Amino acid sequence: MAIGDGIRRNVAKISQEERRRLMWALVTMDRTKLYPDLVTYWDKQNQIHQATHVHGGPAFLPWHRELCNRFEALIREVDPDLSLHYWDWTTDPRASPDGRGGVVNLFTNDFMGSSSGDAGYPFQDFETTEGAGHTRIWRSVTTPWMTVSSDQALSTSGDSLSQNQQFPTMRMDLETAHNAVHFSGIGGTIAASHFSFHDPFVFLLHSNVDRLFALWQRNAAYRQDPNQVYGSEGSSTSINEAIEPWAGASNLRPWAPPENQQVTKTCKDSSVVATPNYDTWSGSQSDWRYCSKCKGLNFGAGAVPCPAGGNHDNSGSQNYVLLHETASALGTDNWRWCNKCYCLNLALGTSGACAAGGTHALGSSGNYRLALTVYTGPEENTFSWCSKCGQLCYGGGGGAPCPAGGLHATATGIYTLARVSTRFPVGAAYGQSAWKLCTKCFGLGYSAGPPGMCSGGGSHNYALNEYVLAYAPMASPGQNNWRWCNKCQILHYGGNPPGPCPAGGTHFGGASGDYILPHSISTYGQETAWRRCSSCTSLVRIGNGLLPGANGRCPATGGGHSAPGPNSHNYRLDYA
Repeated sequence: MAIGDGIRRNVAKISQEERRRLMWALVTMDRTKLYPDLVTYWDKQNQIHQATHVHGGPAFLPWHRELCNRFEALIREVDPDLSLHYWDWTTDPRASPDGRGGVVNLFTNDFMGSSSGDAGYPFQDFETTEGAGHTRIWRSVTTPWMTVSSDQALSTSGDSLSQNQQFPTMRMDLETAHNAVHFSGIGGTIAASHFSFHDPFVFLLHSNVDRLFALWQRNAAYRQDPNQVYGSEGSSTSINEAIEPWAGASNLRPWAPPENQQVTKTCKDSSVVATPNYDTWSGSQSDWRYCSKCKGLNFGAGAVPCPAGGNHDNSGSQNYVLLHETASALGTDNWRWCNKCYCLNLALGTSGACAAGGTHALGSSGNYRLALTVYTGPEENTFSWCSKCGQLCYGGGGGAPCPAGGLHATATGIYTLARVSTRFPVGAAYGQSAWKLCTKCFGLGYSAGPPGMCSGGGSHNYALNEYVLAYAPMASPGQNNWRWCNKCQILHYGGNPPGPCPAGGTHFGGASGDYILPHSISTYGQETAWRRCSSCTSLVRIGNGLLPGANGRCPATGGGHSAPGPNSHNYRLDYA
């Protein structure tokens, strides 16, 4: 999780350092950052919401996206590395999973203040003149935490209806969930519609609303088209009129006189329709198809121009899944989706010719990674790149017409695409990086977690190389039931009784995901010579040339690690 990469993440899963920096950025916005009318950046947010907020109608989601995007830009004026992270409202904010086997209380004086009564330090001064006599009060949140619809339910709401009715249905369901969290889940100040934006926590709530809206958009290509995304509500007044207060008609400074800093845009503006970069995209995306006429890979279906004439014909295609925003080094990245012809293109150098006219428009795309490795299983290694238009082509192009003129000119290099399957379920995360070799104990440890106790003494001393582990059942054929010990941070085998842990007792894998390690018998992976120690059950690197002759230090024997244990293979790990 690289701070400064522009990705909005689950706020419980970022580092405490980043949460603290976000907290102080908000305090700075209230103390030293002023608009020309001498209202602070922070106090202006409630003025904006109180004067012009949109609820219960078509513009609810795009209006609040514009608000969140602008607020994130203000945060970055204070600290350029920060993003507007989100709170996953299906989790209790007092005990939200941190992604490393523990939980985080978001209501402490190290972040959002108290969960009931006065919020206290450091937000004790977050009242303004329009809120005189009020203090920031939260009703004590319920136990257990409220039930709210899942991400999957909200982001697929209305999918079975006609395209025109999908946005209205999803929008109403998502706003209903938003209302429940405001009023029933937390209450207090956050339940007051004309006062809620005095509370910093409300932006974490609304960032989650926007994330779910964006997740719905990413499920179908037409939803990223300004003229189609809103369905039957696209003709409504609130979607087509200028967004206030930034258009200046609300008399709110500095967008009204005397500053006149008006910005006129509607909900169909590309900056509003474009989906911000959330960690939800870290993983895989299905619904990629190849066109039988131009042989190009394109996203979804619909009336999209094809260089062979007419629109793409995807009727004979498999449903492919692409990895994106992933740390894996299985192939090459910089592949982007063109929002005019919907095709996948390599974003290197000059953009290629587009079937919809001009050159490809790749600015709103995520970063996709295509594998060069040959897999076994439900994949195909028959795609290659056209050096003229930059497009990915099925079967080497097959003599299909190229939008740059003539036929596709496929360069060397064959890419492998995974079909949708149990190994690549839709929306699942591909893997987890930050695994490193400890040069003292030779175990594989999770370097992004707390400092683990090493059997070689003290904390682990991690080498530079970083590895990616895949979660079961998504990797190439291998062995699952590998677990992370949340005491010593080391990966160990959970298929047998756990071995001794240098932090005391035996390894504890109860808080771990189920990792799968490919064997050397497959073509997956980049580095061999990893084994399972028969004494401590940990994954270790033995006789590997990194430190010749060294076998690390085993917590079970006190000496070097033992020979590979039962069911051990020669495992292969992939570099990040």
